[in-house]
Amino acid sequence: MVSYFQDTLVDVSPAINAAGFGNLTEVAVNNLFSTSNYTLIAVVTNFSSNISFQLDGSIDNVSFVPLATGTATGNGPVVIGISGRPVKWVRPRFVSGAGTVVFQLAAN
Repeated sequence: MVSYFQDTLVDVSPAINAAGFGNLTEVAVNNLFSTSNYTLIAVVTNFSSNISFQLDGSIDNVSFVPLATGTATGNGPVVIGISGRPVKWVRPRFVSGAGTVVFQLAAN
């Protein structure tokens, strides 16, 4: 569920236990809001091996590219921040590893 706080969007994806995607979030809407700064927190539990994750961005909701990547080396939160990269859509991605990840996203 996406929440809007003035010019900040916040989204929490359901837990992911294998490679896959978190919630797709629209982060730019004409005449309503536009973002270019993103904070992605990956909260890891049940860690078994290094977890690679990334935040993907798109301007057309078809072609996605990585905006930033991160690696979790144990249980707990890992944070990546991106600034000055305006896109229309973002989605967190569990790339590889073993464990459970909950993605928390803030965009402004």
